[in-house]
Amino acid sequence: MVNTADSAGIGVDNIGANGTSDLRSADLLLTDNPNPMLPLTILGLSVEATGVHSDSNSSFVFGPNEGFLSGDASFRSLVISGALVGGKTLTFSGDAAADTVLYKSSTVTITLDDQTLLLPPASTGGIIGPTITTDAIDIQLNHAKFGGQTIAGDFDIGQSSASYRLLPPTHS
Repeated sequence: MVNTADSAGIGVDNIGANGTSDLRSADLLLTDNPNPMLPLTILGLSVEATGVHSDSNSSFVFGPNEGFLSGDASFRSLVISGALVGGKTLTFSGDAAADTVLYKSSTVTITLDDQTLLLPPASTGGIIGPTITTDAIDIQLNHAKFGGQTIAGDFDIGQSSASYRLLPPTHS
């Protein structure tokens, strides 16, 4: 967003942006079938979620010159299980607080309402504005061992983002 208002008495009070992600359902399944000839499958990770909502908001209020970034995530139901979470079954429903760690080990971290803020330095001249990204579910695998393999990567489910940028008014 760009503030191009230039007036002796009328101006823009605030600007804002909103990003939303709504998923009726989301499923992620990580399995290993060590022998395709056998009807045996090893469950590494199962994620089953319904009613997944992620929301990111950014705004700037002129006058006091204050910027605001906020995010939110909620779930009708969430069930996570498998070997990568120690054979446990993890459940959650409702609103998640920001950066709720549902599970953490040395190689696996599962965070709900994972909020990442990007606050660029003033030296960018407003070209890059403050940004918030909200992942309803963030699953980080850091050299996790499963099925004789090492797995590294990041899964984001239900991601939303919002930002604004301020540029000085242009004069004719």
